[in-house]
Amino acid sequence: MRRLFGLLSGKHSTLAAFALLLGLAGFFFVGNPQKASAADCDDNAIIKCGYSSPSDFIQTVRKNNSGNGHSDLQTVYAHFGLEPSDYDRFVKYSRSGTAYKDGRIVVDGQVVATGAKSIGRESWVQGSGYFSQRIGGTTYYGNVNSKAFASNSIPVDVLFNAKGQMQFAVLRSCGNPEFGNPVTPSYSCNLIHQSPVSGQPGAFTFTTSASAANNAHVVKVVYDFGDGTSTSVSSPSTPVRHIYTKSGSYTAKVTVYVSLPGNQTVTVTSADCATVVKVALPLYQCTNLAATAINDSKYQYKFVVTAKAENGATLKSADFDFGDGKSANGVKASGSTVSTEHTYAKDGAYNAKATVYVSLPDGKTVKVTSADCAHKVPVAIPYYNCVQLTGGLIDAEKYGYTFTATADYGNGATLKSADFDFGDGTTQKNVQPNGTSVTTEHAYGGAGNYTASVTLYFNEGKSTQTAKCTASVSPTQVTPECRPGVPQGSALCSPCASNAALPADSPDCTTTLVNTGASDVVGVAVVAVIAGFFIYRQFIYRKTAVNGVGGMAVGPLQAPPAEEDTLTEQVVAHRQQQPAHSHQQPLHHPTYHRPHRFRPRSHNDQ
Repeated sequence: MRRLFGLLSGKHSTLAAFALLLGLAGFFFVGNPQKASAADCDDNAIIKCGYSSPSDFIQTVRKNNSGNGHSDLQTVYAHFGLEPSDYDRFVKYSRSGTAYKDGRIVVDGQVVATGAKSIGRESWVQGSGYFSQRIGGTTYYGNVNSKAFASNSIPVDVLFNAKGQMQFAVLRSCGNPEFGNPVTPSYSCNLIHQSPVSGQPGAFTFTTSASAANNAHVVKVVYDFGDGTSTSVSSPSTPVRHIYTKSGSYTAKVTVYVSLPGNQTVTVTSADCATVVKVALPLYQCTNLAATAINDSKYQYKFVVTAKAENGATLKSADFDFGDGKSANGVKASGSTVSTEHTYAKDGAYNAKATVYVSLPDGKTVKVTSADCAHKVPVAIPYYNCVQLTGGLIDAEKYGYTFTATADYGNGATLKSADFDFGDGTTQKNVQPNGTSVTTEHAYGGAGNYTASVTLYFNEGKSTQTAKCTASVSPTQVTPECRPGVPQGSALCSPCASNAALPADSPDCTTTLVNTGASDVVGVAVVAVIAGFFIYRQFIYRKTAVNGVGGMAVGPLQAPPAEEDTLTEQVVAHRQQQPAHSHQQPLHHPTYHRPHRFRPRSHNDQ
């Protein structure tokens, strides 16, 4: 300094003053390598006069030409973290920032590095305490920003790695690398919280505990509820409500989205950011509709609908549609079932169905139906009738009748028995049927008009049904008869022999032989012939004996036995009454054997 002032005081003072001014200008404009507003075009610059944009920078690097006589760009930049594989990424993702004299590098308002330093090609411009660094066989010189920077700040382009750390930085005015202590962002997903919502089964509230620091910021939180649905919020502490629609076990997870320097966003999760959610929703389901015939009836049915109601659900009531245009609504439940009865009026196949109503813990009532709560009811109504009761006379004298009751029945009805009331104060119970009819007999005590009735008993399932029929009978007084069609005491009880339509004492009754037919004529003729034969024989033999015909001895004529027929006796008597001639001898009857009617007689018998 003293030498410098001495020159100023000599004869060359004018020249010395001019040189001093140039030196001062060189100090400010050449000796200080960093300028905030102008490019550095001296030999200290890694790229002479710097670059205009990230693409211009990478284009220069690819050429590996510094512009001031060096071909070391790729080697220098690779040493400070920019590999050839990063060139495109630098063009696309590097961020513009500011390097400050105090050692800070700020990008997008965030300090991404502290204690920053830079290097150049010349040592004399680095300020006191500079350091040297050998790269690729060449020595380079650098210093902290507080000594190397003449200005307070210089523009810088920064490339960040995937963790948001500053990977590489370069001063735009000269291409000199900038490096220091990069800020390492920190972020984590710590825990997911779940809590059920009171009074709302299946509803849960979720929050997340997450941290982000050192240039890391949580930008959103995405919840995956494990049932195929998800949602997102901007803050981990914002409660998120979700309603599960089915019971089960679900794994709910949360993913935290974090923004990092370099306009990057990363996601983070952890085992603690997943939780198992056990959902027990109110369970309500219409499970069955049963239709059962009451007492085995074919038309009266009991309907029972069964529902499942669990986890706070309660079966409240049910509506029934019987399929015949009739219904029963608002039938109260008893436990897990609702029952009612219905009687169908005619045969058919009816589609009955039920709808159940279930109350939930939140006070709501839901209407539930299903295919399981429908039932096809085949209705075949039993029928039973008494068709008729008939009474037929079987014994007029005893006023006896046979009664037959005929029944018509089907569809499960069967004829069981019958009770008869004969209308005269007498009955007959429990007469058993024969097929579709029941028959019995009854004798009335006398003539009259009687109304008989029958009660038929039918089995219909477990019950007994009845049906009635009536019949009128009128037995009359019976008159005794001496012969068919002739009452006792009538004159015709002694009919005329030749005409039965006349009494025997009728003047019109004659003894004329009644022609009774060819066989009777033959019989009368035979009798006449036989009688004639005996008369003729008696007469001839009597005559022969008197006249001595045949040389037979003639004795006195013996009277015939008393049993001889009348005609013979008359002939004999006539013969005995004739007078004897004087010249005649007494008659002697020869011995003559007549079979059966006469026997031999001796004179001793006279």
